[in-house]
Amino acid sequence: MESNEYISYLERRRQKLIDGEINCIPTPFPELEDYYPGIEQKTYYCVTANTGIGKSQIMSFMFLFSPVIYAYENPGLIDLHIFYYALEEPEEDITSRFVSYLLFVKYNKRISKKQLSSVTSPVSDDIMKIIRSEPIVDLLNFFNEHVEIICDHSECNPTGIYKTCKSFAKRHGKEIFKTRKTEVMEGVYEERKRLVGFTPDNPNSYWLVIVDHIGLVPNEKSMDEYDNIKMLSKDYFIELRNIYGFSPVVVAQQTFDENEEKGRGAGEPTMSGIADCKAISRDFNIVLGLHSPYFFKKPTYKGYNINMLEDSFRSLIMLKGRDGGAGKTLPLYFDGCSTFFKTMPSPDNMAKIKEIYEYIKKIKKKRNPKAG
Repeated sequence: MESNEYISYLERRRQKLIDGEINCIPTPFPELEDYYPGIEQKTYYCVTANTGIGKSQIMSFMFLFSPVIYAYENPGLIDLHIFYYALEEPEEDITSRFVSYLLFVKYNKRISKKQLSSVTSPVSDDIMKIIRSEPIVDLLNFFNEHVEIICDHSECNPTGIYKTCKSFAKRHGKEIFKTRKTEVMEGVYEERKRLVGFTPDNPNSYWLVIVDHIGLVPNEKSMDEYDNIKMLSKDYFIELRNIYGFSPVVVAQQTFDENEEKGRGAGEPTMSGIADCKAISRDFNIVLGLHSPYFFKKPTYKGYNINMLEDSFRSLIMLKGRDGGAGKTLPLYFDGCSTFFKTMPSPDNMAKIKEIYEYIKKIKKKRNPKAG
């Protein structure tokens, strides 16, 4: 990029903020904004954790629900489209998780996706009335318009993902080519076109491609799992990011044994603990790890009483940030029922911590009226 092009690029981005536009979808965790300001164009993310810790839920909260709500509440500000390759659960479960989240943050109704699906008892008329209401229906329609949930494994191999995303980009922008003379034999030159960039029709396009999780991506013919994942990341996601402006998001499993040996504490996620294909860890711009001290039977964690907080506590650990921040941790309150996360108060703020203890006790009592 020539100096005048680069200066123009900086001036455009500066002017966008002056004009009330954005250069990223804001993070739901402002405490991390120095290193993770939010979802940026042309940025590759990874979320990793051990089994059962909530990696799909933190991914949904940060990269699915938050951007959808932001786009809905700020009409015309961004052009959002999300390809969600759901390899672990059916579409109705993902939609139910979104509705459960909406009921909690918009109406303070704590209803799990299993309760919504009437697994053991019919969901109440009051809840169904809210779900049928115009605000929820509008949000659901917006969600369905801007999120493509793809569960068919025949479309989820690396080449299938790449073709779907590239085809979408070409329908919503123009590829940029440069012609260069290449010497094909001594004294003989040939002009060849090379793809060097892409201009979206809407410069405020935010295109995410989410894979949950990468270890379940169906293999290409004659490929093993390692080479399959490597192809998806190094051959396809890097191009989709660098050329077409996509922001890939992959959920990755952690390997338990390496965490025990190399983690900063038992069970904490690490870069070396990313399972299935460690080589792709170099491709990511940002890697976020989720840790549950309760799952690993820790009575305390960084000043927090885990015996009291139990499964309602998580630690979000920044494992990699190309602009710094590696090793930074953020303590979170976690409600798995509603896929809700919130920054915890300092462990020294006993008044606020006590409020959380009382809220957790209240939830436990509702689940089991005979308890306590």
